Amino acid sequence: MNRKGLLLLALVSAVLGLGGLFLASIWLDGHPEETALLTLTGEVKGINSKGKTTFIKIIPSSELLVVSFKNLDVQKGEIVTLAGRLQEYQGRVEFVAEKVK
Repeated sequence: MNRKGLLLLALVSAVLGLGGLFLASIWLDGHPEETALLTLTGEVKGINSKGKTTFIKIIPSSELLVVSFKNLDVQKGEIVTLAGRLQEYQGRVEFVAEKVK
């Protein structure tokens, strides 16, 4: 095989390989926004609203701050299961609740 043929073969292999890796990464990742949803269950001990942000104290989650930017229908003393995501804010991990299950 001559030099031009070898160069063409290498170029085509590299392009196909990179394209294959790109497609494989999309296929393997799926929908990360759907898989990252977690649940937290506990008794609502306190609710504090500041503007559009609601802070919910849930027991037994004493160290985890629960925050919601949506209007969730929860009452003090109620046992709830919240669905949301973990997020870091100002060096602390908080649970951002998106909905009540």
